Amino acid sequence: MKMKFRYMIIMLIITIFIPACSMNKVDVKLKLKQGDMFQVEENFEKDIVNALEEITELNKIKKTVNYGVFLKTVDERKNLEFMVTMKSISASFTINGQESIQYSSEFNEIQDNKVSKVLSYLIDKTFVVYVRQDGKVDEVVGLDESIKDGIENIQFDSYEEKEKTSKLIYEEFGKDNFISKINNMNILYKDQGVKKGEKWTTEGEMKEIIDFDVKSEFKVVEISDETFKVDRKSEFTTNEQLSKKIINANAYEFDLKGKEEGELYLDKESGIIKSLTSSFSGEGIIKVTSNDANEGAIEYPINVKVKTNISVSK
Repeated sequence: MKMKFRYMIIMLIITIFIPACSMNKVDVKLKLKQGDMFQVEENFEKDIVNALEEITELNKIKKTVNYGVFLKTVDERKNLEFMVTMKSISASFTINGQESIQYSSEFNEIQDNKVSKVLSYLIDKTFVVYVRQDGKVDEVVGLDESIKDGIENIQFDSYEEKEKTSKLIYEEFGKDNFISKINNMNILYKDQGVKKGEKWTTEGEMKEIIDFDVKSEFKVVEISDETFKVDRKSEFTTNEQLSKKIINANAYEFDLKGKEEGELYLDKESGIIKSLTSSFSGEGIIKVTSNDANEGAIEYPINVKVKTNISVSK
């Protein structure tokens, strides 16, 4: 009788303890439903110390982008099809150390502000984003096409002005920038639930002007009724396979390293990132080998700092 009583007590403890443990875990994965809608605001500040115009002419960048998102379909494999509509874009760029220039999608009445006119063309344009269940973007359709249409609808003073405007807009607002940004943000998602204090690591890539391999460590530091907080620490190293580029017939080889720290708040019900703040710092060299064998190779230092703030609301 005593043994039976003890067994019953043990089973009671187990039935109480196991659900309690599972309730303390949170799912770090997307659980969105067809028809979900939300608004996104992105704020970026980027400082680039770089002596090479061929890489980028931008030295300081501040930009704010607002867009609406509608989840059109969720297939049987939980892959997601989003419709994304630009609402407003504003930015200030310092180019080659000159005075900062302001651009905005609301400045389209200024005839000589060609960048703003292209940005204004993008407003209310919708593009499609295909996202896997793990949060990785598979494809973006329509964004670069809208940028191209906006550029072609403007009368430029010269071919050179058109090329510089195109490069700047594609570099900061184009498809490659969008995919890299979302994938770097969504790299934390995983299949298993995690507890407060638990850590996990991920590996991925970030492709922008310079291509990086990314290793990140995440830790759940706080769980509340509706959200949970995750700290992030990442290390960035130049992607060996993609570190070499040919620009204007010269060979460019990148060797950079960087670190990023930040915090994310995720919605417990949907798994979507409600807010993100992060700070990135990286430095290294760019080795340039001329196509003229007599000139040899020259190394240039580069330093990059980025601050990011993103908020998502329904």
